[in-house]
Amino acid sequence: MPRKTENYEIEIALEWGFNEYLINNRYSEITDAAPYLKYRGAVAEPIKLFKIRTENRDDLKVVTRIILEETRGWNYLTFSVNGLFKRKLKRNFNGVRDGITELLYRCNPDAVSKEKIERLALALGSKYAGSLERVSDGIPLAESEKFGEVESVLKAAHEELTFFDKVKTAFFARGIRPAYNPRRFCGRFDLTELTVIVNQKRYRTFDLTDPNPRMLENRHSMKDEYARYRRSKGIDSVIDGGEIAGDREPCERDDCGDCDDCDDCDDCGGDGSIYLISDLHLNHADIIRTTARPFADRDIEEMNRVLIENWRGTVKDGDRVIYLGDLTYKADEETADRFLGMLSGNLTFVEGNHDKNVNRDLVGSVSDYTFEYGGYRFYCVHNPKFAPKDFAGWIIHGHTHNTRMCRYPFVNMKERTINVSCEVIGYRPVSIDTIITAIGRCRDEKWERADYLEDFS
Repeated sequence: MPRKTENYEIEIALEWGFNEYLINNRYSEITDAAPYLKYRGAVAEPIKLFKIRTENRDDLKVVTRIILEETRGWNYLTFSVNGLFKRKLKRNFNGVRDGITELLYRCNPDAVSKEKIERLALALGSKYAGSLERVSDGIPLAESEKFGEVESVLKAAHEELTFFDKVKTAFFARGIRPAYNPRRFCGRFDLTELTVIVNQKRYRTFDLTDPNPRMLENRHSMKDEYARYRRSKGIDSVIDGGEIAGDREPCERDDCGDCDDCDDCDDCGGDGSIYLISDLHLNHADIIRTTARPFADRDIEEMNRVLIENWRGTVKDGDRVIYLGDLTYKADEETADRFLGMLSGNLTFVEGNHDKNVNRDLVGSVSDYTFEYGGYRFYCVHNPKFAPKDFAGWIIHGHTHNTRMCRYPFVNMKERTINVSCEVIGYRPVSIDTIITAIGRCRDEKWERADYLEDFS
């Protein structure tokens, strides 16, 4: 009896990993605002790269071998998500998809990741040239037979609703526009896991941070995976128990001493360097997933260790730190005082919305702080919406973390804002000199914005 032919659809995709909650949270905004659309599922899909159709089961092993060989040394791939777009689905073999409009998140790799993906495509293409299909540059979210329903979500998310749209809403509330405007979503995400999906079921997953990529097992340690990722990004100050990577070399001037009395030392700028940072959220377990921090879920001990050591590895005792709020999450006075005792430098504490239970007298907390440096004026406040509209300088703020990057990137030249939330500046304090250099570079190169501090490295 002839062997029964089986069809296999092999998809190669990237898992969201520690970014999953942040992605799904934005996805839920759209599902809540526009329930009339037909959604793909309860969560956003992984980023799909390639699709292979075959009738040979042995090809599953071949694809696995190629992936293991080609992804060696990848560590992670970086993708940017920048708003929504729509497309008309093509007619399939039965013609049942014709006329469907699909809503997607726009998703593109950076230059380095694109090169890695191209090499993997070349390796797969040499074996499956006839059946290898590249998947679109988007994450499918929802679909509709009515073009206007998808268009209304796009306009709402991009804040492009016209007067006519609003008039139509007054007469035809359902299906014309969402119940409310979902926030426009921008972000850059590092992905550390690649997965093989066979006939819409996950078949194998690979840890890209491992020097020798291998298939993950059920007992796979996310803690180890994310620690390897942090080391590859330079987020972890302590590497394999060695000395702190962020420490600066001491000043070699004979008359410098501890830089307390020096007026012109290049190492500290005289009275010590000025650093800024906000929103450590020490001991706050939920912040790990809500802001996509690269730690195992609810592992506050590891998060606290990395953030504090990064601080101490960057800031000397003679330096000054302007801290822009949310040291913890409504911690009691004893806990907050214990954390403050671990932090180096002379602290100016701008109060955040989660600092309400801390004794302000211990740190001289203020609601805002203004200073001048290098020919610039800066207004420091936790939440940027409380900054004065007519301030003729730059607003430095926290509060928004990395969840509102369309409006509050690291540098926004148009709005003259600087976001020093720790997720945006590499989880360590950033010097005011670095901020001024970033502003100057954006101006010289005519950048409207810079999303992260690492964009200048």
